[in-house]
Parts: sequence; C-alpha cells; structure tokens
Amino acid sequence: MTARHPRQAYSGTVRLAYSVYGESVSAAPLLMIMGLSGVKEDWHDLPQWLARDRPVAVFDNRGMGDSDVPEGPYSIEQLADDALSLMDALNWDHAHVMGISMGGMIALALSLAAPERVGRLVLGCTSDCGRLNPAPDREAMSAMMPTAGTSPRDALAKALAINYTPDWIERNPVHFQSLVDRAGQYRRRARGILGQISAISRFDMADQVRQLTSPSLVIHGDKDRLIPMANGQRLATRLPNARFEMLMDCGHLFWHMDDGRSADLIREFLASPG
Repeated sequence: MTARHPRQAYSGTVRLAYSVYGESVSAAPLLMIMGLSGVKEDWHDLPQWLARDRPVAVFDNRGMGDSDVPEGPYSIEQLADDALSLMDALNWDHAHVMGISMGGMIALALSLAAPERVGRLVLGCTSDCGRLNPAPDREAMSAMMPTAGTSPRDALAKALAINYTPDWIERNPVHFQSLVDRAGQYRRRARGILGQISAISRFDMADQVRQLTSPSLVIHGDKDRLIPMANGQRLATRLPNARFEMLMDCGHLFWHMDDGRSADLIREFLASPG
C-alpha cells in the first residue's frame, strides 16, 4: 500500500509536509506523531501495516524533514496545534492518535486541548513530563552529543545505536548499517532539533493527564535507554483508562526491533469497540 507524494498543510504560516496511507479504507483514521529529530520516513513500514485497517497520516513536525524550520524555541502545545491543523486540512473531525517519544507528549497535549477530536491514544516510549525520572544514563546522553573530530556518518551511527540494544545490533549488523544510511538521507536541521529540545524541556502535564478519559495503550521497550521504561509505566498509572504493554529486549525504537508485535498490539487496540 503506497502513500501519495508528500503534501502540504499549514499551521498558521508554518508549512507541514505529510503523507497519507489507506485513504480508501472506511474506518476511523489514525494520526501518527513522530519524536525528537524524527521524520515521517522513520516510521518505516509501520504506517503501511496499520493502514490495512484505516487511513493513516504521517507528517514532519515543524523543524524537521520537509516541513518548515522556523526559529525556536518551540513548545509541545505549539506542536500539538500543528497536529490539529493537519487534522483540519485532512477534514478529520475525529481520529485516533499515536505518538512516540516527543510525539507521545504532543499526543497528550493534543488530547487535553481538544478531547472531542481524539478517539483512542497509542503512546510509545514516552512520558508526561520532560524531566524524566529515571533520566537517560550518561552514556546515552553522551552519544546524542556531537564529538569533535567525528565524521557526520559516525556521529549519526553513534546516536542511532542508542535507540537499539547492543545485542540487536550485533545480530543485525547489515540491517543497522542500512538504518544509518537511510537516516542520513533526510533533513534534520540543528535549529529544528534545538527548538524541539526546548519544547521537551518545558513540558509537564503529569497532573493534567489524569483528566484524559480516552482509552490509551502505553507501549515501552524494557531496554529503552533514552526514556527508561519506568517513565512509561508511571504514565500508564496516571491515565484513567490505560493499558501498559512491555516489549521484551526492545530499545527506544521498539517497532524497528519487535518483529511486528507492536503493530499487532496497535491494530488490535484500535479495532476494539468503544
């Protein structure tokens, strides 16, 4: 199942690039929101799998990929307004929403701002507060920082590796190198990354999420080093109508590693009545 070429929508004056899969499928649509420094292509084939059941839209957050890169700082609420503007452009009055990492934070803010627009929530490898507890370990944080004398490709490989587990990379060396090559094809501007980091640093909805009544599926890899799993577990306890699923031996980008288990969980959850 293929998407049309990327289209354009606007949030105020900011241009957002997006693609839609499964437009001919008659079911409640799904909006997928990517995380920090991520682009719509980083979903890989997950949108196509989910589009077997419903229309699925993916997009580049402001600051990344084919979308505009306005001056920062950004806020999670601003990024949620962007997502709502995209729903408006698609004429989606109501949709399920999935967000991973920073995208999960955006999904929470969107749901709080416009609960009547949101059906079910899928929240992956995320938190309801930018001040993570527990925080990423020192090695993980160091890997995300530029190092003098390191080539762009080596720096990208180092940063990307923290999203997986060492065992998975050792078992899949060719696949991992292809992921590095693929990741390097897309625009990830420093200005946009800094704008998104500023949004995460000021995000805190730990109290407000208790107001959300949408059925929610919280998914987390047990070996996530960027947003340790305890953050996702705590989020699930604060949401009034949430279910938590742990993915064994998976890092931050769990859907790249889990042989389709998360896709099956999400499809089953979104198809549930109510």
